[in-house]
Amino acid sequence: MNTDAGGSDSNNRHWREKFLAKVDELEKAEQQAQHLHDLLKSGLLRLSLAADGLDTQLDKELEELRQLLKQQAPAFRLEQHFEELKLTILTLDEKKQQRVQQYIQALQTLSQPLQQLSNDKSLIKELDFFTSQLKYRCQDETAYSQLLTEWSQLQQQLLQGSQAASGNAASRDADKIASNKAQGLFHA
Repeated sequence: MNTDAGGSDSNNRHWREKFLAKVDELEKAEQQAQHLHDLLKSGLLRLSLAADGLDTQLDKELEELRQLLKQQAPAFRLEQHFEELKLTILTLDEKKQQRVQQYIQALQTLSQPLQQLSNDKSLIKELDFFTSQLKYRCQDETAYSQLLTEWSQLQQQLLQGSQAASGNAASRDADKIASNKAQGLFHA
């Protein structure tokens, strides 16, 4: 019986150690889950503050999200709010795509008359390349100021080239008139 009790004691110790190891694993998993929860909460709060001011409806949704996070709202409330937030973000994205298309159209419309102003093929080629890249470059709204600067420089170069060409033509016309008058004086 002694051996039986010793075996039972050994068996109990074995199961006790297994149980304690599982408890340790569970505690570590809970700590990791809490850490992940805290990181996500912190990230969402910062992200919501960073996106403030983009859209009034989005601002309302983000403020509500911050309140829910601060109150440690239950998961079902967060889930409901995320659905509302998702719809707001989809609407915002559609508006962005419309703005991008309007911006592209505006720059293309402004560029069309410039192409007829100059005979400088390299400038025309540069303007064509600029307009062909608009679809890709306009996706980043932070690039708008750079695009306007480039367009302005191209416009300036094309207008200067056009003025120089028309100035040269006027000068040639004036020279021709003067030459004709001079020839008339000498032949008379």
